[in-house]
Amino acid sequence: QAQLEARNFARERELVELKSHFVAMASHELRTPVATLSLSVELLQKQGIRIGEEKFQNTLGHMRGAANQLREIVGNLLILGESDEGRLTCVPVPVQLDALLHELVREVSQAKEFCDRIEVVCKSPMHEVGLDPRLVRSIVLNLLTNACKYSPPVSPVILRGAVHPGQLVIDVIDQGIGIPQEEQSRLFSHFFRASNAADEEGSGLGLVIVKRCCDAHGASVHCHSALGRGTAFTIVFPQSQ
Repeated sequence: QAQLEARNFARERELVELKSHFVAMASHELRTPVATLSLSVELLQKQGIRIGEEKFQNTLGHMRGAANQLREIVGNLLILGESDEGRLTCVPVPVQLDALLHELVREVSQAKEFCDRIEVVCKSPMHEVGLDPRLVRSIVLNLLTNACKYSPPVSPVILRGAVHPGQLVIDVIDQGIGIPQEEQSRLFSHFFRASNAADEEGSGLGLVIVKRCCDAHGASVHCHSALGRGTAFTIVFPQSQ
């Protein structure tokens, strides 16, 4: 009985620490897009039509990017909350694979200005697959964002999809900084940041969300990475025959 109470107490303390860290992280992540929206609105209010067409369109672009970033953050927070409460469910619907992959690239390119170098390779372009769009969106957008963030701006990021008997495989491949081998066992831990990624902003929750969404979808996630030689994530979704 005493051991059980001690374990429960330790678990409760761990949850309190995670929530505290989570709140601090969320506040930090929200600060940048909120500031962008605030400054952009202030600029438009002060200068109005005198701002000029080019600057007006640029400002709208910044606002659109910040709004998309906020939507992404809130969506990730909702998924984590549902997962923690055991409410994260998978509702597959028929989806056209090629259209889905291109739509996800368009979305991440709007939210992240540096993601305009993603190449889509679809080996089953007209194939219809059964997927939960919400879960797949969170998986792919988190992986694409990381791939762009941690690779040189001139190097391509590959989003590849292929249908095989009984399964769909989606790969996200970059030529970036890679993940140290000795740290890869902690990839899907809360707030994990690789030692060579400390200079980049991040929450340390993106891969946790990827893993939670894969689990809810009955999919497996695999990582192959070498320091300085890039990273490849492979997601395998089961498909009914």
